[in-house]
Amino acid sequence: MSIALLAGLKSKDTYSKNGAIIVDKHKRIISTWFNWFVAGIDESAFSWDKKADSYRNTKYPYVLHAEENAILHAPNIYLDDTTMYCKKFPCNECAKKIAQKKIKEVIYYELKNPDKDVYVASRRILDVAWVEYSQYKWNIDFEELAKTLNIEWNI
Repeated sequence: MSIALLAGLKSKDTYSKNGAIIVDKHKRIISTWFNWFVAGIDESAFSWDKKADSYRNTKYPYVLHAEENAILHAPNIYLDDTTMYCKKFPCNECAKKIAQKKIKEVIYYELKNPDKDVYVASRRILDVAWVEYSQYKWNIDFEELAKTLNIEWNI
């Protein structure tokens, strides 16, 4: 999970530093990625804004989610029997791709609005496709460690 969180820090999205990794059954990393615009385009042509005068002037129509990017950049055609770790619970669009690639498990760090339609739909897709999902449980209390070290912990 720490690698997924670190991958998210590469994103230039000031609102959502989402990262994702896919590991095989031996916990070897297959793919690591973050939310980003389409590869190879001039990113300065687009905005990272969440709100604008028009939907087309926001980030939403142009950004690929970390989960999508991890799947697209995986060198393996078949992702059967793999696990995805991601900072945020996947949306319904990412859940479709996860199910389509036969990823067997999703482990996420946070789910802020579980009753939001995209997450209800996502859980439905994952359930029907028999994809297991669970929230990651740290073995370390990072907030307590940060207090002990007198540093700010804010992920």
